[in-house]
Amino acid sequence: MTPWEARLSLAFSSPREGSTVLSDRQSVGPMAVQKILYPEGPDVAHAFVLHPPSGIAGGDHLAVAVQVDAGAHALVTTPGATRWYKANSRKAHQQVVLAVSDHASLEWLPSENIFFDQAQAEMRSTVLLAPTARFMGWEVMQFGQRHALDSFDHDWDAAHVSVMQSIEIAGQCDWQESARYTDETVAQRFSVQGTAGYPVVGTLWAYGPDNLPESDREAWAQQMVFSSDVRSGCTQLPSGLVVVRVLARETDRARELLMRAWAWLRPWAVGRPAQPLRIWAT
Repeated sequence: MTPWEARLSLAFSSPREGSTVLSDRQSVGPMAVQKILYPEGPDVAHAFVLHPPSGIAGGDHLAVAVQVDAGAHALVTTPGATRWYKANSRKAHQQVVLAVSDHASLEWLPSENIFFDQAQAEMRSTVLLAPTARFMGWEVMQFGQRHALDSFDHDWDAAHVSVMQSIEIAGQCDWQESARYTDETVAQRFSVQGTAGYPVVGTLWAYGPDNLPESDREAWAQQMVFSSDVRSGCTQLPSGLVVVRVLARETDRARELLMRAWAWLRPWAVGRPAQPLRIWAT
């Protein structure tokens, strides 16, 4: 089977105050964006990124770049999960680069990644924020098929997933994480320092020009769930970047908690009241 090569580049700008438009769109291969929607009014552009094959196989290369210029506010999501299939000894790659200018806002809210048995995947995500940029984003990873999540250890024969995520603020690396999930890293997957045996891992980031008030942070910390099904925590770095981490038995539980965190943080981070996406209810 011939591997897919797919690239999508989007740029959003604000030609006049109170408006956001998709000012540039370039694509190669099976990746596109649907018509821009404005459910919140003309100042927030909602974009749905489509990958018609709906799955990534060995040898595929996907690249997404999003640029948001001053005064613009874009929300980018995907209509369904990204599935990483058996690789047949060929690694699949995905690279995401998000750049947000001063006085611009971006919300990057893709659906989950599902990694199947014998997947060979490499994911790289880089977020570049100007000092007064506003940003919210999340990433959810499910290891194994939904019906087999209880057998996470057996469902991962010959799998190898490498993930690197970084956030730069004003040209300085503020947050970076690199992780490898393989059939050889059993200790990492089952230790309390790793994923503690939970097959779903989720992270949410939020950044605004002002620090989140400590009282708000403490109030939200009290709502963090720590049970046999879900473990979660929230912290704020010295830069002001807020990070919410989730481990879960089921993807739905992880997404539910991250959507609650998004709704709580959105007014602070991007200056907009929470308005859940209609697609989340389907």
